Amino acid sequence: MTDADPVLTSFELASESGRDITADAYKRFYAHCPQAREVMSHVDPHMQGRMLEEVLELLMTPDGEVEDGQIAFEMSNHRSYGTSPDHYRPLLEAVRDTVAAEMGNDWNAHFAEAWEQRIATLLGQIQEHV
Repeated sequence: MTDADPVLTSFELASESGRDITADAYKRFYAHCPQAREVMSHVDPHMQGRMLEEVLELLMTPDGEVEDGQIAFEMSNHRSYGTSPDHYRPLLEAVRDTVAAEMGNDWNAHFAEAWEQRIATLLGQIQEHV
């Protein structure tokens, strides 16, 4: 399979199950970042879905195409709720791991490498606003 954006392709393949990945992504996130559960204790499932939608949008945007202003806005917005910069890696990795689980045997090193690059790019942009 050749594709221009393996991260986007992985989302497409994961979506074939028809399942909503929100609950699984947050379960993984809280397992890897328990302090985030406290920060998000006031957030209902509907809002969690909306927040994850923003994360998915960032992850689906090709490397180098996420506007710096968008990252700055999200960082400023979430800082006011007590979000730590240390929360972002576990969240992005939780989404990756959830997508990988949904893909099952279709997940491979090609996808893993593309996800690592996308996460590293986003974390680099986030670091610029810490």
